[in-house]
Amino acid sequence: MHAYDYYPEFEPLDARLAERIRALEATKESLTEKVADLRRTAPAQATQDFQMQWTKDSDYFDSNMEQEDNDVAPYKGINIGELKRWEEIETTWERGTQGLVALKSSLTETVARLERAKNVVEHMEGK
Repeated sequence: MHAYDYYPEFEPLDARLAERIRALEATKESLTEKVADLRRTAPAQATQDFQMQWTKDSDYFDSNMEQEDNDVAPYKGINIGELKRWEEIETTWERGTQGLVALKSSLTETVARLERAKNVVEHMEGK
């Protein structure tokens, strides 16, 4: 065994790799500084952008509502007179509503009868 067996071997310095490492470290440092700057400025910028967009959308909505009001304005003064047959309309509405409530309550019973009938038919057919 020789004395130089205990010493590790070193590769010769590769200048291109060393320069590449320095360039990557510089890029990393630059990006770290950029992130730090964004942490300080981005929330305020996002708030400002949101407020500008909100104002723009609000103005657009208001102008559309104003235009819609202008489109409807000629019809606001129309007198349609007294509503005839209003009691008949109310009665029909009440009867229809009561019919729907009755249908809803009887629907469960009808489904149960259909299931029983289906079971009887299956039993009679031997399934």
